Amino acid sequence: MDRVNTLLLEKVLKNLSKFSGTTQQRVNDWLLTINQVFDACELPEQQRRKWAIGFLSDEAVQQTTNQI
Repeated sequence: MDRVNTLLLEKVLKNLSKFSGTTQQRVNDWLLTINQVFDACELPEQQRRKWAIGFLSDEAVQQTTNQI
């Protein structure tokens, strides 16, 4: 069963869209999706921010980098 979970997780992460911060994307929808993935991965709350940064692109990365 672990192998199946790993394969499913890899597929979900590969297909997870990055958040760029453009007006075409809805941040609340993206946050809901990424949190559902993190829940499925059983990722602890304290690690979610660190991993979420990897799913940012363009302006969103710049804004995050400026705030850290």
